[in-house]
Amino acid sequence: MPYRFLVPVALLAAAVAPMAGQTAGGSGHVRQLLETVAKNIGADTLTTLQYSGGGMVAAVGQAFNPSEGFPPFTASNYSRVIDYAAMASREEYVRQLPVHGRPFGALLHAGGETGNESSPPGNRGGGQQAVFVKPVQMRLLVNGAFAWNIQGEGAPAVRQFEYLGGADAGELRQLEIILTPHGFVKAALAQGANPELVRGNIVTFRALGKYTVTGTIGPDHLVTVVRTWVPSPVVGDMLVESRYTEYQTYGRVKFPRYIHSHQGDLWVLGSGGHDSHQYRITSVAANVEIPAGTLAVPPAVQAAQPPPVRAESEPLATGVWLIGGSGAHSVLVEFRDFAAIVEAPGNDARSQAVIAEVKRLVPGKPIRYVVNTHAHWDHAGGLRGYVAEGATIVTHEENVPFYRTAMFDRSSWTLMPDTLAKLRAVMPIQPQFVGVDRRYLLTDRQWGTSSAVGSRVLELYHLWGSPPSSHNEWNLVAYLPAEGILINADLAGAPPEGPSPAQPAEGHLFLNGLIRTNRLNVVRHVPIHGRPYSHEAFVKYVGDRVPYSSVPAPPTGTQ
Repeated sequence: MPYRFLVPVALLAAAVAPMAGQTAGGSGHVRQLLETVAKNIGADTLTTLQYSGGGMVAAVGQAFNPSEGFPPFTASNYSRVIDYAAMASREEYVRQLPVHGRPFGALLHAGGETGNESSPPGNRGGGQQAVFVKPVQMRLLVNGAFAWNIQGEGAPAVRQFEYLGGADAGELRQLEIILTPHGFVKAALAQGANPELVRGNIVTFRALGKYTVTGTIGPDHLVTVVRTWVPSPVVGDMLVESRYTEYQTYGRVKFPRYIHSHQGDLWVLGSGGHDSHQYRITSVAANVEIPAGTLAVPPAVQAAQPPPVRAESEPLATGVWLIGGSGAHSVLVEFRDFAAIVEAPGNDARSQAVIAEVKRLVPGKPIRYVVNTHAHWDHAGGLRGYVAEGATIVTHEENVPFYRTAMFDRSSWTLMPDTLAKLRAVMPIQPQFVGVDRRYLLTDRQWGTSSAVGSRVLELYHLWGSPPSSHNEWNLVAYLPAEGILINADLAGAPPEGPSPAQPAEGHLFLNGLIRTNRLNVVRHVPIHGRPYSHEAFVKYVGDRVPYSSVPAPPTGTQ
């Protein structure tokens, strides 16, 4: 599969970020331009704004493979109300799986307005694409520093502390208000913003004290593109942008009919892209009266505290530990002369907690390898912490170009410098990779110890088939043959209680196919999400069913 990493983040940032000596005109000139734009679109007298329509939203960071865009959902009955003075917003929509070949919601066609493919064949990728069944009412709110979600009718309000393991959720949603055309003009004209004009039609300023925001002003004094960057543990300073086209007049305001937004567009991936959402707007109302309580912060949200980052271990077998405590798990495997970690979820803070626990459990043994099951961001966000520790990343060979480009070679880490960024500031550290094809054995031999009786073996398998699992194309499964432990991520959690269903979950079927094809003697299943469970429970749930009839045994590869 070809990879087309064409737009490095450094070049993209250079195209829009302010540069010394390139300010066009003085502060009076840029304020005059902004005031003209504000009057033209009605931002000068705007206090609240309500608009509605429909379109699509994407599961950011959950692509089926690194060469596809993020998996899409239809967003119907979309509406948003914004109180600009309070920096408060309420978005609502019904999320459901798209019908491929048809437009998303109110969009006029299935493809993206700038050519990005928003509808890859089949429902595939993360974000619950494979298990999503019924439409769900989504509500996303912010009021100042507080961000919270309400997912489903009658569901409780749940405070959001961070976004994808990186950006502060309250700050991100305030930035999303600033990224609206009227929000951009208002924020740029606010006291202390100190806007500058770059290359004639691009205005830039600092928002919330630390975020660079840039906006492109069209020749008709309309805001056409607004960008900022927020921290991500996978791609560093991550682009967040919105593009606005087809403005119409609604009373005293002008507003675009189309909103097309991206996140993480640091590279161009084939015909795909990084759509985060697209909306076709069908109604707009300015200076609406917002009912009391619509944007009020619930008491439970006000009282909520961020969950602590913990690494709590429990033994699975001699020299094997499950390390949980917060978020997804990791598994520590002790070899004779080194240690290996299966999975680095979350972010650098999570990795540092796990690394400290590893050093407590197996003192004196360096972490030589970190196994990455797949390239979804929630499972890759902690990889850089292990590279800083000197570990080699073991992942499917098709993931390596993505990680090299997006995570290490061409990304910038100014907003949230992690352990590796701080080390790379004083010494050159380059990541090392082992690219797995279909099978790979990790043994004591890697570091000079003979494969004598009692030595450790960790087998890695690519979960392949025809077709592949819909969750991720390049997913690895880890197996400890001596202990009978099978480790999987996002495939097969503990089966539900009760009789075996007519159609078990897809991930269980694929895992059963892998077990039967390779004659694995599994005793215990260890999911990266959820609790370990017995193979007896697995067999009771799945039986002898597999998603494909037969697959030839993959070749063995050992380094």
